[in-house]
Amino acid sequence: MYNAQGKINDNDLIEAHLPLVRRVALHMRVQLPGNVDLDDLIQGGTFGLMDAVKKYDPTKGTSFESYARLRIHGAILDEVRKLDWVPRRYRRMAREISKAVSDLSKVLGRAPEEREVAEHMNMTLKEYQLWLGESNNGVILSYDLLGAEAVEDRSSAHTGSPLDELLDSSKREEVVKAISLLSEREQKALGMYYLEEMNLKEIGLVLGVCESRVSQLHVRAVAKIRATLAA
Repeated sequence: MYNAQGKINDNDLIEAHLPLVRRVALHMRVQLPGNVDLDDLIQGGTFGLMDAVKKYDPTKGTSFESYARLRIHGAILDEVRKLDWVPRRYRRMAREISKAVSDLSKVLGRAPEEREVAEHMNMTLKEYQLWLGESNNGVILSYDLLGAEAVEDRSSAHTGSPLDELLDSSKREEVVKAISLLSEREQKALGMYYLEEMNLKEIGLVLGVCESRVSQLHVRAVAKIRATLAA
């Protein structure tokens, strides 16, 4: 498994982490439409794993599995967008929510509350919350928010997610700050979903809320992160 320099062979490293690809793919699959092929997600995630093997830098202080997990997640997200599994209506939702949160963040100097976003979008709070949770428990919408370009600048070179940004040392401090501005419940929801690979039902049991509420927290947190990074 080790070469002459005492390093793990790349092929062996990939082989050892293929089960991780499947776990991440299964975790994301349950939040996507029924016509999504698990094998397509696994294939995309495998490319992410291969990319992680090439780019991993142990001097950054991040374990390979943590680094690979985010690369796999990002690659599967790219596969979802490439095959256009996200309905157009949900993409429109993602853009409108992202713009509303960004606009209000600039005006208020902080992340807006749900009530403020709802008012800005000429909705009642109940209508806004239903909108957040409509797209298959809101997670599809969150995927699009994570991967979308900044609404204010369509020429922006950045198209990755806030999670991908975290892998870039030049952005690490900004992302950590953006996450720190989230409410404690939003931070917990993101941590349990992306790092602990818990599903919405499990997160809801921990937080004492329904799955729909978890999805709303998820979408809102992602929109806040994007707005903070854009600012």
